[in-house]
Amino acid sequence: MIKLLSTKVLSANNYQVIEKSGIIIDHYNAIDIEKIEFTFNSIIDNAIFTSKNAVEAVLSKKIKIKNCYCVGEKTKLLLLKNGQKVVKSEENASKLAIFIVKSAKNDKFWFFCGNKKRDELPKILTKNKIDFSTTEVYKTHLNYKKIDDKFNGILFFSPSAIQSYCHHNKIENETLFTIGKTTASEAETHSKKIITSKSNSIEQVIDNAIKYFTYDKK
Repeated sequence: MIKLLSTKVLSANNYQVIEKSGIIIDHYNAIDIEKIEFTFNSIIDNAIFTSKNAVEAVLSKKIKIKNCYCVGEKTKLLLLKNGQKVVKSEENASKLAIFIVKSAKNDKFWFFCGNKKRDELPKILTKNKIDFSTTEVYKTHLNYKKIDDKFNGILFFSPSAIQSYCHHNKIENETLFTIGKTTASEAETHSKKIITSKSNSIEQVIDNAIKYFTYDKK
C-alpha cells in the first residue's frame, strides 16, 4: 500500500481525492504562520505579493492598493476575490521581478513578505535599480516534528517546510513532490527523486503524486 505524507494539513476535499485513489495519506503542518503588527498609512501605488499569507495580512489592515503584482494562481485569485487589480501574476518570483524590470522600471513598489522570504526578487530589483521598499507582515515558524512512519512520497509546499521536516528527519528513498521551482531548489539539496508542479497549486502537487503512484507505476 502506498503511503504519502503531506507537510501541510490538506483541505477535506484534497484529502478525500488522495484516499479515493487508494493511497494512504497522513498530514501535519511543518510550518506555522504568525501575523505581525505593522503600520502603513498611505495609499500604495504598486504592491508585490509572493504569498497568500502576505495578502491576508495586508488586506486585514484595509490598506488601499492601486496595482498588485503577485506570484501564484492562488495568490492572484485571493486578490481578485477581494476586489484588487492584478496587473501581473507569474509562477515564480524571478519571473515576476524580470517582468517588473522590463515593463515598470520607473515605478515605485512595496514588497510585502514574511521573515523567511527568498532573495531572488529583491536581488533582481536591486540589481536593476528598481525603487522598492520591503515590509515584513508575517513570520514563518518551523514546526519541528519527529516522524517515525515510513512513506513512499512526501509533499512539500515551501522551502521552509523542507527545512522544518529535515530538522528531525532524513530524506532517504522517498519521492518528493514539490510546489514550484523555489521549493524544488531546496529539495534538490536532499534528494534527486523530485517531481515538481508546473504551477503554484496544491492540487497540481497532489495530482502529480497520484499519477506517479497509480498510472505511472502500472
